[in-house]
Amino acid sequence: MAIKNFNGEYLRLIRQFHGMSQDELGQIIAASRQYIHQIEANMAQPSKELHSALSLALQVRPDFFTVNKLDTTHHDHCHFRKLKSTPISTIKQAIAHTTLFESLLDYIKEYLEFPAPNFPNLGGVSDIEEAAKECRKLWKLGLDTPIDNMARVLENAGAIILYYTSISPKLDAISIYKSQPIIIRSDVKKSSARARFDMAHECGHLVLHNGLESDNYKLEDEANRFASAFLMPKDSFIKEFSKSKKIDWKNLTRMKLRWKTSYHALIRRAFDLNLIDTILLRRAHVYLVKSGQRIHEDYDEDIPQEIPELINDAIKTLNNDLNITMTEIAEKINITPTILRKLVNASR
Repeated sequence: MAIKNFNGEYLRLIRQFHGMSQDELGQIIAASRQYIHQIEANMAQPSKELHSALSLALQVRPDFFTVNKLDTTHHDHCHFRKLKSTPISTIKQAIAHTTLFESLLDYIKEYLEFPAPNFPNLGGVSDIEEAAKECRKLWKLGLDTPIDNMARVLENAGAIILYYTSISPKLDAISIYKSQPIIIRSDVKKSSARARFDMAHECGHLVLHNGLESDNYKLEDEANRFASAFLMPKDSFIKEFSKSKKIDWKNLTRMKLRWKTSYHALIRRAFDLNLIDTILLRRAHVYLVKSGQRIHEDYDEDIPQEIPELINDAIKTLNNDLNITMTEIAEKINITPTILRKLVNASR
């Protein structure tokens, strides 16, 4: 007997969450790729036995496919910080994460209040430097001092920050602004300096590009410039940067540790502010590559990792104050505790 009201879109969603192809899922549950496709397109309804097998294989409760009312996230809702070679399957996996996470967030909000979103809409601001200053003023960060903890700044402004180990390193970060701003970052890259820049980049999307089309090179460039200006304010940077005919690496190291940004970001900021020319920019990049610092730089370990706190604190509050366990939360949103742990990245 076929299962009524089976939503094939949710089958596609949870399959993509696991990064699984239709063929791979078919092999696990002994069904053809074509039949999986038909179910996902709502052209066929699975039998009761197959419904149970799908639930088991994809680590959700059977009701996940029949009674859920998920607010599905779409590609055009998101801004991606990614490589040109990023597979579409990786993007779909990340989008599936955001959809499932929002169902968890909606449940938590039944019991707890999160900081109200406080991201200004600066889409009409043509000067990126001024936009970065406006955010610093709004959030009372000062105009000439380093940001101590980028993750905390964004969480205080009402953003939810998530780190996922299961997302490909070819996708650095995603931002989405629906009921609550959400920033998702891959946990593969361990440099805290780069993580801070990624978060500032996504902050740029949230304040400059809300409602605009994603996958736009111009928007990515603007978000990069915003991140530089936000993390390294112009006037202070110019005062501190050594002006000479060669890169002063000793001073650059001091600036790296003070501003908690990478050598690459510092060098690019100096170039954008006309403190170095193209020749010095290239020499600096070549030096970093030849010295093995293209990805992992010297002194990266001296910049502390920033651990998002909002969601894990919320889960702990539900557990400790309201006696709502992880298992009970998972049941309410029709997933298993295993999936829930992935959503909140409980291993961090």
